[in-house]
Amino acid sequence: MKKNILLILIFITLVSSSFYINNKKITIYLEEYEYVFTPQKIGCIDTLTDKLEDGRQLKILLFDCKGKMHVECYKGNQKIEEGDYINSLDLLKKYTTGVNGITGKRRISVREYYQPLRSGNWLFYNSKGQLLYKRVYKEGILQNN
Repeated sequence: MKKNILLILIFITLVSSSFYINNKKITIYLEEYEYVFTPQKIGCIDTLTDKLEDGRQLKILLFDCKGKMHVECYKGNQKIEEGDYINSLDLLKKYTTGVNGITGKRRISVREYYQPLRSGNWLFYNSKGQLLYKRVYKEGILQNN
């Protein structure tokens, strides 16, 4: 009886810890736009719109917590580029430094993030909405010019 209870407790611990790990909200970094965001919805399926510091606007159709998405970039009301990202190949880590607002002490911490990769056809448009050129990416690597 004690053995069964112990096995049940171990099973519950493993299931709950894997649920936490799989549903932990991890930041996504889009290197090409220097844009960082954290998915908010369970399952990470979401549509996001946000302005970049340079005034451009991103519309993101997020399909996955690791970064699979379709991105459209606008300048004003005009779409200037669009394409897809595949999931980040792995969970990445980076050191960051900060200052405690109360004590003033500096500290270093490790940030985890996903960095998805451009994939497939990326289309770039002129100010009139006409196709300027197309780039093909495979796992983040430009295949043609």
